[in-house]
Amino acid sequence: MFLHIREYGLSRRASAELCLARVVLVLLPSLAITAAAGGQEPVYRTGTWEADSFGNHRAVVSVAVAAPAVRAMLPWRRPDQNPERKDIWVVDAASGRRVLNVVRGPISRESGEIAFEPTSGPGDYFIYYLRYTGTVTSNYPKLTYPGPEVTAAPEWRSLYAGSAAAMASLPAARLVAFESADTLDSFYPMQVIATERETSALLARYPGQELLVFPEDRTHPIVMPGDLPQRWVGRSGPPSLSGTASRGEFYAFQLGVWAPRAPLADVRVTFSPLAGPGRAIPGAAFRCFNQGGVDWQGRDFTTSVQVPRGRIQPLWCGVQVPPGATAGDYRGTVSVAAEGQPAVPVAMTLTVGRDTIRDAGADDPWRLARLAWLDSRLEEDHGIVPPY
Repeated sequence: MFLHIREYGLSRRASAELCLARVVLVLLPSLAITAAAGGQEPVYRTGTWEADSFGNHRAVVSVAVAAPAVRAMLPWRRPDQNPERKDIWVVDAASGRRVLNVVRGPISRESGEIAFEPTSGPGDYFIYYLRYTGTVTSNYPKLTYPGPEVTAAPEWRSLYAGSAAAMASLPAARLVAFESADTLDSFYPMQVIATERETSALLARYPGQELLVFPEDRTHPIVMPGDLPQRWVGRSGPPSLSGTASRGEFYAFQLGVWAPRAPLADVRVTFSPLAGPGRAIPGAAFRCFNQGGVDWQGRDFTTSVQVPRGRIQPLWCGVQVPPGATAGDYRGTVSVAAEGQPAVPVAMTLTVGRDTIRDAGADDPWRLARLAWLDSRLEEDHGIVPPY
């Protein structure tokens, strides 16, 4: 749930605002969401349970037939490292009791396979895969993830453990959904990782290209510095960004810069005017907070953005829509370049509505309009306080 501000290269002046934004955005209504890639994709939703006992994440599976054991395939696409070192609990939804006869198959960040005994026969079962110990009630939570433990009876375990063929022959438990204890802990969509195969296929579409750009709306903060989100690998064609803003709004957005083959030096963003039905929104109305701004002493500063090989750098940007802008679609180009690399153009379409918003939209934290305050000189006064 954290934005890793320092790791992304954004100065600490932005950390409080963006962390607040993350909290606000994930609290928007999203009780049940299906991934956009198709009807066969998993459902992501929230559930209700005691997180301190079971962790914040689980898979809900349905068993259709009575059997001594069933197999569950979990395409969880996890953002955490070393899932094979973390425990998995299965709980019978009908009785609320833990299922002890469980064996693990291959476990990776992309997917996991387990066999378990459906103790109540057909019905739903919960598979908790990020159970922690410790507490989150203090300001400095200290949590650990217990390692795998063997709880299955020796006779039952001997039938399935270590035998891929035996596990593959078991009846399949159907994946119903992946659930998080609340929306704040949800991995969907920006922490659902792309697989290695998907990432390789994406790179094959851009042979030799060392700078790739993935635009994102403000409602989907980029939070993984080392993994591509699944939602990116399905995109095709030149990068583009569409958004909707009110007249007078400061509209925030992101540009995810990926350095897949070599490090990138001196990454820069330039903005063209947005042409529309009325007067164009000038390029000077844009800013990229990663490239500089105004520091806490009111001094202008600039920074140089570097992206190590294999890493993802979000560039937070924004544009001030004039209060008198004519409603309609405004189109232009945002370009991202790096030292020795050709610029990558991002086609931008901003639809300006007929309503005028107050205070540039700062009253609604989800808009992230308060990012503009980072460069504010309001009430700046270098004079001496009377009577001195």
